[in-house]
Amino acid sequence: MRRIHLGIVAGIVSIAVALTGAAGAQALWGVERALQAGVTTTGNFSVTASWLGGTPAWPSLFPGARTPDTKIRVTQAGNGTTLGWRVRVSSTVNPAFASDVTFQAWAGDCGTGVLIPAGGYPSTGHLTQNTSVDVCVRYTLAALAPGTLQGKGLTPNITITGEQVGG
Repeated sequence: MRRIHLGIVAGIVSIAVALTGAAGAQALWGVERALQAGVTTTGNFSVTASWLGGTPAWPSLFPGARTPDTKIRVTQAGNGTTLGWRVRVSSTVNPAFASDVTFQAWAGDCGTGVLIPAGGYPSTGHLTQNTSVDVCVRYTLAALAPGTLQGKGLTPNITITGEQVGG
């Protein structure tokens, strides 16, 4: 036991000498341990989105007005044991409108459902596999929108993303 102790002290002294004697020297230690791996499984994950009641035909927007509340059904289908998911909703419009149009999306009814944050719905946890979420969308034109927007198309584009999360 005494030899081991002296060997460790000698090793520490030699590392200390090497570190003080050479600029930029490094000492690296590593440990490897085997881990017990769980069973790996695979599955299918798909998401579809469709307008409830067909593609909307929104009327022209006037300053301070909003589009009729319109719903999109988002459905996840798949098989597997860990297919939790969340839905993200984003939108772009004609760049001329970007500072004068507000886009909002709710899980459920517009205005009374859960406002979907940028990180997705639900904001904590996940939806279970093979479920649907009705997403209500709304665009609002600012009351003080400039007259230069008159006659231009809003050209909205809504992106629905299904994101797999731990299940």
